[in-house]
This record gives sequence, structure tokens and C-alpha cells, in this order.
Amino acid sequence: MVAEPPQTLPPHDSSKPSSGWAAVILSSSALALTLTGDQLLYVVLPLEAASFGLSLVWVGILLSANRWIRVLLYGEVARIGDRLGSRRLTIVACIGAVVSTLAYAVLDGGPALLVARIVWGLSFAALNLTTLVYAVGGGPAMGRMIGVNRSLRTAGQAVAAALGGWIAISLGPREAFFAMTALTVVAVPLAWMLPRHEPIAAQPRPPARGWRYFVPSPFNLFSFGLLLAGEGVFTFTVGLLFAEDADTKTALLSAGIAVAARHMVIILISPLSGLIADRFGARATVIASSAFVILGFALIPLGATLAGVIVLLLARGVMAVVSPVLVAQQIRANTSGNVMHALSANATWSDLGAAVGPLLAGFSIGVISLDLLYAATAVLLALLCGVWLALERRVTAQSC
Repeated sequence: MVAEPPQTLPPHDSSKPSSGWAAVILSSSALALTLTGDQLLYVVLPLEAASFGLSLVWVGILLSANRWIRVLLYGEVARIGDRLGSRRLTIVACIGAVVSTLAYAVLDGGPALLVARIVWGLSFAALNLTTLVYAVGGGPAMGRMIGVNRSLRTAGQAVAAALGGWIAISLGPREAFFAMTALTVVAVPLAWMLPRHEPIAAQPRPPARGWRYFVPSPFNLFSFGLLLAGEGVFTFTVGLLFAEDADTKTALLSAGIAVAARHMVIILISPLSGLIADRFGARATVIASSAFVILGFALIPLGATLAGVIVLLLARGVMAVVSPVLVAQQIRANTSGNVMHALSANATWSDLGAAVGPLLAGFSIGVISLDLLYAATAVLLALLCGVWLALERRVTAQSC
């Protein structure tokens, strides 16, 4: 049997808005709405565990379960996407999000809510992939489209944290989840309005299966380190950083402002980050942003805590956009690749870093000082970045 010649990705047709910006805005808005229930769970569950028949141990399990499900099953979700197509997978995922958010409002006990978290983990994995796939179809505007995707997604999280928290205080936690369910339902007709044609042509080479799928590329290994550092070291310890120079109330206020600023930075800087990636190239932007992430971690043990936090917030906001742009551009340059599966592999390793990071930071605090922890993190990221660039250069040289 003669093998078919490799197919290249179709050029973006800007004359068809349904295949460009409209699809990105519809899919990203659907994702933003479905995130409201998950975001509220992080706000409500630690404080209202007894209202849901949970112990604090179960709270920890539930808040991390969806991430571990994504780590294990991102590849399978991408393969389902190959069969269903982006539009139908988005619709199914939005329905799954409605079911999981409603379950938070009506179910009690760890096992029942764990099932809901698994449903949400699979739904988010699908929505994360399909929204990126629609943005990747933007051709020269890919970076700007992914920037808008990240901005809308984060806006949904920020609104849910603020609005949902207020509803939970005013009416009760169950009522807050009913309100978030009503918002999530709106995502289904948005998904239904997506274009019926696929944003990316079928890829010629099937993705790796089995253990090969979990072998990281050099950049995915670097992405693992970035999320381990960002979600583990920085987010986990930012309150402790401010507590070293302030009282507990001031430290809590400062940490809250830092977390809120993280959302605001992503909302505001994501479109600009995408524009920079389109103008100067994703690879150059990733390298520059990585240098600033490393600088931010290095500034903190040198005594410039506030400057380090600001640099980290800005650089991480840029990286959230340009990392998937780089992954997509590399696959588009290699016509034997599969965009959805490349994005799912990168998301798998990023999620794994975000899941392992808090565990590692929790064991490290009390054993070593915060200054040493931040210095070691800066060194680790510099090494991983160097490995990525060295191996990438080696592969490029061999292909020439």
C-alpha cells in the first residue's frame, strides 16, 4: 500500500470570520463560563467543608483530582477529539461542565463529588484543547487569538471568584453553585454556534500511544519546570514571603493582592503577549520571558521581594500565552505532526508540574529557607531552559 503524502495545515482564510475570530471568541467564552463552578469550588470548599459532608482531607483530594485526571487522560481526550471533531467535542464538554457544576450544588460526600470532579477534569481537558485548536487556526494572528483566549478564560475565573463568593456569603454555598450552573448552561448554545468545519486539517501521522506519549520533549520538560516553580514555589509561598517582613494580616492582604494581580495581569497582558509573539516570533518571546521568570526567582533571595514578585507576575502572564503558540508553530513547521496531540502533551506536562509543585514546596518549607528555595528554583529553571535550547539546536543541526 502506498503511503499518502503528508498534508499541510490549510492557510487561514480571514474572509471567513466564523473560521477565525468568531470561533475563538465563541469557544473561549464557553470555556470562561464553564470555569465558574470550578473556580467557586476553590473559594467555598475549604471554608464550607462541613456543609458538603466533607473532611479537610477530602477537600484536598477533590481540589486536586481534576488536575490528576487531566495528567492521565489528556491524550485520550485528544484522540476522542480526532473522532468527534472540535465542535462536537466542545459541545459535549460544555454539557459535562453543566453536570459537574450542578453536582456541586446537590451532592454530598467525598465519593459523589469525586465523580463530579472527574467529569469536570475531562470536560476542561477537552475545552482547553479545542479552544487552543481554534486559535491555532488563526495563521499569522495565532498569537493574538491565543492571547484573547487566555484573557477571556481568566476573566471567567476572576468573575466567578468575586461574584460567586459574594453569592455564597449572601445566600449560601449551595445557592452560589446553582447560580454558577445557570451561567455554565449559557456555554452550551455558544458551543453549538461554532463552525461545523474543522479549524485544522486531519493530520497524517497518528500520535504516539502508550508510554511514548508520556516521554516529554525538551520544551515540555521545561514547561513542567515552569509550572512546578510557578504553582508550587511561587503561589504556595507568596504569603510566607510577605510574612517575613510584615504581620499576619498585612501578609494575607499582600498575598491576596498578588493572587488577584495574577488574574488581572493575564487578562490585560495576554492580547499584547500574543501580538508580540506574532511580531517577533514565539521562540524569541518564550526565551525572553523565561529569562525574566528566572530573574524574578533570583531577585527574591537577593532581597528585592516586591520587584521579584512583579517580574514573576508579568513574565508568567506572557508565558501563559506564548508557550502554546510555540508548540503550535513547531508542529505547523513539521507537516508530519499533530497539533491537538502536541498541545495535549504540553498541557499534560504543565499540569503535572502544577500538581507536583505544591507537594514539593510543602515538603521543602521548614527544611530549607525560602531564600534557598527560590535560589534553587532559579537555578533549576536555568538548567531546564539550557537543556531545551541545547537539544533543540542539536535536532535542528541534524535535520539540516
